[in-house]
Amino acid sequence: MEKKWLVLLICLGISIGFISSPGMAEDKPKTIKLKMQYFFPKGHPATVNSQDYYCNMVNKLSNGRLKITSHGSDELVPTFEMGNAVGKGTIDMASWTPYFDMGKEPVGAIMGVLPFGFTEHDYMVWYYEAGGKEYIQKMYDKYNIHVIGPWISFGQLAGMSKKSIESLADMEGKVYRNTGLPAKILTELGVCTTILPPGELYTALERGTVDILEFSTPSVNYAFGLHEVGKYVILPGWQEPSTLLLNIINKDTWDKIPDDLKYIMEIATDAEYRKYATFAAYDDAVAWKKMLDYGCVTNRLPDADLAKLSKATDKVLQGYADADPFFAEVWKSQKDFLAKMKPYRTLCNLDYKE
Repeated sequence: MEKKWLVLLICLGISIGFISSPGMAEDKPKTIKLKMQYFFPKGHPATVNSQDYYCNMVNKLSNGRLKITSHGSDELVPTFEMGNAVGKGTIDMASWTPYFDMGKEPVGAIMGVLPFGFTEHDYMVWYYEAGGKEYIQKMYDKYNIHVIGPWISFGQLAGMSKKSIESLADMEGKVYRNTGLPAKILTELGVCTTILPPGELYTALERGTVDILEFSTPSVNYAFGLHEVGKYVILPGWQEPSTLLLNIINKDTWDKIPDDLKYIMEIATDAEYRKYATFAAYDDAVAWKKMLDYGCVTNRLPDADLAKLSKATDKVLQGYADADPFFAEVWKSQKDFLAKMKPYRTLCNLDYKE
């Protein structure tokens, strides 16, 4: 009996050794390594709470099978060349907005920013429920770019200045730092605009190189110290009520990634949207209070001026639509969507005067 147990144990040991031998072990899957660049510097709160968060989540959920390294602005390629670089495969991925592609694709402007148009919630609903996703991917198909998914940024300040600006009339003879679509709209009304990179804004306003500047949200403007040189704040942020942002990847790279990892990248983008939306809303509120406590003064443009800006917006957009059928199709989609959403917004409008 003892001999039988001995033989059984020996056979079992041989079997275990055979199964666990190096030649029979399952090969460990190789780690896919990608690089992703942001439009703000490494360490900036926006970078940390969006792209860094996204990359860390992908790395954890994939259990090390996919590692995305987060890079700040200009680390791999110049910031405004990130879109082209992704399409060419120079870099793998980027945090991006279609608005940055307005130069080569005018429709990118309204896919990323719609003056007098979409709130941050509107953009996400339009993207997922009303054709936005398909329109945006159709534009990027031409450039070998796959859109993994969207997230958002909140409304921006219309401008900051050293002297009080209370109307469009006060902007006459002034130099207004602005970019893209809003700059074209302002130019339509005779306002002189110029473009300056973010790093020059503080000094330009301080020295009077520009009289008014538009840049970003309260938290971003505050982090740049613009309240120190621009005490007067122009409201409302008609030019950019919200911004649609995207995680984009080179199409050839995307096609090589296993389906389960693709799904993880998509789910992580949804998580990034939640993370950045909650962070940015609270961060903006805190920064806005700090700006007011610092002594900033707000001036709301008169309704008559907002009506002029709205009409100028429609004129500029109609010009693009007349020249580009695809622009016209996307813009119609957005207008039809807003026709449904605007009445719905009033259901929870609690504003009242005492």
